[in-house]
Amino acid sequence: VHVGSSQASPFLYESKGEQGAYLALSHCWGTSQPFTTERSTIEQRKACIHWDSLPKTFQDAIIVARKLGVSYLWIDSLCIIQDDLEDWQVESSQMAKIYANAHMTIAALSASSDTAGFISSRGHPSSMLSLSSGNETDPPSHVGVRRTLHLHNSGPLSGPHCNLFERAWTYQERLLSRRVLYYSDQEISWECRGATYCECGSYKPLKSSWEDDFSMRLHQAYAVLHGKKSRVKYTSSHDMYDWWRHTAVGDFRRRKLTKESDRLPALSGLATAFQALTGDTYLAGLWAGDLLHGLLWISSEKGRLPPEYRAPTWAWPSVDGDAGFIIEGLGKRNQNISWFSETIAASCTPSGSDRTGAVKGGHTTLYGPVTHSELIISDLQDGQTAKSQLVYELFIKDEPVESKQTIYIHRPNDLSPSFSPDTVLVGGDGLLAEGEIEDTVESEHQERGKVKTQRTVRRSLLLPDDPRPAVRGTVLLLLLMSSKDTSRSVNDASCYRFFVLGRSTTVAGAFERICLLTFIDFAWGDHGRDIYAVARMAEVTIV
Repeated sequence: VHVGSSQASPFLYESKGEQGAYLALSHCWGTSQPFTTERSTIEQRKACIHWDSLPKTFQDAIIVARKLGVSYLWIDSLCIIQDDLEDWQVESSQMAKIYANAHMTIAALSASSDTAGFISSRGHPSSMLSLSSGNETDPPSHVGVRRTLHLHNSGPLSGPHCNLFERAWTYQERLLSRRVLYYSDQEISWECRGATYCECGSYKPLKSSWEDDFSMRLHQAYAVLHGKKSRVKYTSSHDMYDWWRHTAVGDFRRRKLTKESDRLPALSGLATAFQALTGDTYLAGLWAGDLLHGLLWISSEKGRLPPEYRAPTWAWPSVDGDAGFIIEGLGKRNQNISWFSETIAASCTPSGSDRTGAVKGGHTTLYGPVTHSELIISDLQDGQTAKSQLVYELFIKDEPVESKQTIYIHRPNDLSPSFSPDTVLVGGDGLLAEGEIEDTVESEHQERGKVKTQRTVRRSLLLPDDPRPAVRGTVLLLLLMSSKDTSRSVNDASCYRFFVLGRSTTVAGAFERICLLTFIDFAWGDHGRDIYAVARMAEVTIV
């Protein structure tokens, strides 16, 4: 947007390869978007944008740009044609460049919508104090005072007035920007690669201490994304992957999206910058060079299956709701880790031109120890709650007949974290590949005609406490890794982590993830070790 002047209206400017300084706006759209660019309005926007038609947040951003003497301003809802999917995909894939190359980003920190604006009277009390020297001949001095806005060492960008930090789209905008000028309802704050500073005098340099979590995260982000010299030293690529999993994705997932389908596009700019630094292959929120660690995520109790395809089941964006990575070996010197599986292949197919955005398909093939099992889940009646009623049992099929046993992996009110389904699980008919004969039945498939199927367990759209019948189906346990914490009093205590996989109901011969299962042998017997003892090595394709 060319910001115009007090005598000339702003207008949408379509550049032709020129170079120059511009500002970028980071803002919360709100529940509605009263002013955007669409195919029907783009020519009108290029000719003139009438001042009175602009929402107040846009007006305020243009005023700031004019005062700073910068003629151009990037506003995503105006600079991207909102009803043109191709233009939206192309421009959203450029977010890394747009915010990283901006002279400065204006952040409407407290504004909850575009109509709210961010230039207004301050929302904190202030008063004037009269100070006397004690000498009657000297006139009194007057000093303006106000209460302290920040707790000691909390930094100027903290507190309850940061609506912008609740939104997922603005996360990458903050990390990618070189300089950010924040407008809150209480003061103006500044953030750059060296420090944060605000009007009330709070100054917070970026430090190298792990104790300073806020500064550390920002410094990590700048070091990773911009490749600049940093007081935070990365000893290996594992440090960067740890940053991606536990800081970037962890912080991002806690933020809100108006459309859950934007989960991958809203992280695309960050992924593009990270890919430029590492040269790695991006896989729907994960990285090929860190895939095994990236598979170790668990869903919250409120995990939901998206109504439309989002990502392959082995990737965290495949589930709506909160999901977190297991911290395996990070900062634990006394932990010995053994990987039992290895990656044979992995790929994702973008749904559009954005190579780090939304995907329409993907698979990974792992080679590791597998065990066929039967998963049994009790029914849930109307009025009952899953937490207080559901029982999950695992029956290992590959054990010798005389030693077969039922493993209770979850009972009512069980506080152990051993079994947390990605979503509510239901029964389904999994498709078998040609030549597979185990426990099969021949049934009529809607698209493929007569096919070989096997009763299995799969994810569903149900909510946690929705009534449902009992489930019984064949699953595959794939042992990913084990770890041993030598600092424990029981030195041979091992933690085994398995993929629990159901047969795919759409791809013959493939599997779909339904959860990550953990056995800590010293606490729950030797289940992990026993299952591994009867496993066989095999290649498994997961979609």
